[in-house]
Amino acid sequence: MKVIKAGDLAKFPLIAVSPDDTVSHVLDVMQMYSFSQIPVIEKKGEIVGSITERILLKHLGKEDKREEKLSMRIRECMDEPFPIVDADASLEDVYTLIVEEGYPAVLVRGKDSLGIISKIDVLRAIVLR
Repeated sequence: MKVIKAGDLAKFPLIAVSPDDTVSHVLDVMQMYSFSQIPVIEKKGEIVGSITERILLKHLGKEDKREEKLSMRIRECMDEPFPIVDADASLEDVYTLIVEEGYPAVLVRGKDSLGIISKIDVLRAIVLR
């Protein structure tokens, strides 16, 4: 049986948003790529946070002040960054972070870029093992 590593599961290159992007822009990006979460990265490459559907739903709440909320910068509602693992980390390491520790995604440090693993990627790996 082949040992599955984080680098085998990750989607490269990483698509991210800036903390200066608006909530509206981030919603467009997430819809365009069918993402349920996305990392937030400064222009210098520093990972500063994350955004998930849950955070956006909570932030947008009910209909009051919708336009105002859509124009807010992501830095005002982002969550902590996703954890980062090396490409040679095991499927079990990623499983622990996503399932047992509750992170919606894990970033993967590849040779020249970052990638991302989501819950569905882990589920597919377990089923296809």
